[in-house]
Amino acid sequence: GGVLSVATKSGANRVRGSLYEFLRNSALNARNYFDAGKSKVIQNQFGSTVSGPVFIPKVYNGHDHTFFLVSWESLRQISGSTQRGIVPQAQMLQGNFSAAVDAFGKPETIIDPLAKNAPFAGNQIPLTRLDPVALNIAAFYPKPNLTGSANNYLAQGDSTSSFNNYAIKVDHTLGDNDRITLSTFWKPSVSLNPFQRSPVAIFGANNNSFGLLSGIRYVHAFTPALFDEASASFGRTTLNQPNIGSDHDWSAQAGFNGATKDPTDLGLPYVSVSGYIDLGQAYDLPKVWAYNNFHYADAITWIHGRHNLKFGGDFLHYQYFNHDYADLRGRMTFLGRFTNDPMADFLLGYAQTSRRLVNVATEYLLVSNYSAFAQDDFKITSTLTLNFGLRYELMKQPVEKHGARSIFVPSLGKIVVAGTGGLANFDQLIQATAVANYVVKAADVGLPQSIVRTNYKNFAPRFGFAWRPITRTVIRGGYGIFYGTDSLYRYDSMSDTYPYALINTFSATASNPLQIGRA
Repeated sequence: GGVLSVATKSGANRVRGSLYEFLRNSALNARNYFDAGKSKVIQNQFGSTVSGPVFIPKVYNGHDHTFFLVSWESLRQISGSTQRGIVPQAQMLQGNFSAAVDAFGKPETIIDPLAKNAPFAGNQIPLTRLDPVALNIAAFYPKPNLTGSANNYLAQGDSTSSFNNYAIKVDHTLGDNDRITLSTFWKPSVSLNPFQRSPVAIFGANNNSFGLLSGIRYVHAFTPALFDEASASFGRTTLNQPNIGSDHDWSAQAGFNGATKDPTDLGLPYVSVSGYIDLGQAYDLPKVWAYNNFHYADAITWIHGRHNLKFGGDFLHYQYFNHDYADLRGRMTFLGRFTNDPMADFLLGYAQTSRRLVNVATEYLLVSNYSAFAQDDFKITSTLTLNFGLRYELMKQPVEKHGARSIFVPSLGKIVVAGTGGLANFDQLIQATAVANYVVKAADVGLPQSIVRTNYKNFAPRFGFAWRPITRTVIRGGYGIFYGTDSLYRYDSMSDTYPYALINTFSATASNPLQIGRA
């Protein structure tokens, strides 16, 4: 890990500006080795900045007191994308596997699990046995378009990306000892990935995000050697990542029973046939979430003799909102366990496993972190400086606003839940399962609402030195203990699980294959 500090320049008494453009295209690029033709690359990155004193004719003259900076940067980019894979031959979709071979190139024997694993005559599955829903979904397979390699399908598409990055900053001098800065930055961006998981472009995905950071900073000098810096900021990041075509009910068109009717996530189930390209919109999309960050900090610096002392603290509060749609359209895998060939399994409708999310889980996480620090840069001699510091971090565990947190605690042998998660039928959901006797409330077993206990012992000492033994030679060293937290999305698994989200998972046996066309 590391620490990145960014300083944004300020305006001055003279009006200044800049204008720039960066251009890149595919004219001088070579063809990618795996591409059939040269992929498209077009990149335009452009923007401008303007800074100077705030001046409003006949109203206000900010020379020597108030300055502004306005910045704008945009990106427009198109990048070629290539995917390779294997699609079924046309005769396979008619049940003809006479030319089917295994991974070692040896002929396969297609067997019938409903006839005590007897081979299909001539490796031909009767048309009447083919599952009509599987055939409708198989129609989304593109035709082979590549020869001379293990892969028989090549897809090329264009990924697009664009953003507009804006910034406004105002600095105002209140007097000889006070300065205040106001700033805001925001960045809407849009991108398109034609091959999100499946190399079929109609199953791509959009990515729409927005970032905002606004803040105020106030600096007060008590004396030339003693000053205070206080700041407050608000940040917000949002993501809306929908599948292409998620407004079209392709499952109904294919005759797939039991598919979701949620208008946010319509489409095909995600189908994985071992050895072949996948079909369907990405099973882990759409993604819809938002972060809010509130940050308050204060630090005092005191220069005293050979000491440069600094101490202060900060408070950081997070809000995280998330909707989990993973597997709402369903997901199925076909491995060839029933017939010896995965594609034959698929065309017969014999899924090895299937999985679907019954209800969309939501979470509203709240987190508060507190910290305080003190440090001293002590100049022992003109050639040796020592740095001592101590920081304390109090990182509270995330709490779900409605108690929608659940996890199995091995030491208790129980599923511990924080609360009802806002579910009106919470008690009925628990009693309707075979694990009702193993579900306990966190408060009843001495655990906090976060379920995970907070560590109150995060003391972080730091030490460093800079020594110049001879002219033009400096030796530096340091040691420190640092603490960090996981990204909040890593806690999703504690909310998108039983009983707040219900997931049906089925695994078939050879004696009882599941057919996707028959509910």
